Amino acid sequence: MKIAVLLIATAFAVSGCQKEVPVEPRSQEFFMTHDQERATVIKACKTGVGDHNYQPQVECGDAVLAQSRVDRAATIKRRLGN
Repeated sequence: MKIAVLLIATAFAVSGCQKEVPVEPRSQEFFMTHDQERATVIKACKTGVGDHNYQPQVECGDAVLAQSRVDRAATIKRRLGN
């Protein structure tokens, strides 16, 4: 009986130590150079899927603004013929 209580107490103690460390949101510059991550974040933002304990609004905004900047640069390049 004492062993069972000790095991349960240990399990609770260990599970409490596994908190996630907050991660800094990725910047517009990051998303401008990482197409796949940008597309994934934009899709997740549009469908409402994501870890809302993180900072989805910050990354959603940065990803969308990066996509806009990438699109604008592609349009300018296309119009200039480069």
